[in-house]
Amino acid sequence: MKKILVFTNALYSGGVEISLINLLKELSKIAEYKVTLMLLSKEGIYKDYIPSNIEIKTLKFSNKYYDIYNREKYKLNKVFIKFKTYFNKINN
Repeated sequence: MKKILVFTNALYSGGVEISLINLLKELSKIAEYKVTLMLLSKEGIYKDYIPSNIEIKTLKFSNKYYDIYNREKYKLNKVFIKFKTYFNKINN
């Protein structure tokens, strides 16, 4: 049996999450695969759509590391917003 580990932060709304759920549904049909979904947070509107034979684990770490993760994620989002703004200006 082949083991597959899929990692994401949570299952909030979005195109990536929908694609992930569709991938998990297809992988769950293949008997040779044992699929585990690793989440930082077991939250989100799509959590109820995970097939029952997919093992779900939540990564546990201290609030200190979760705060660092959120702070870095926020910084990265700011960079993407600046890039998108710049890209829109040069293309208009």
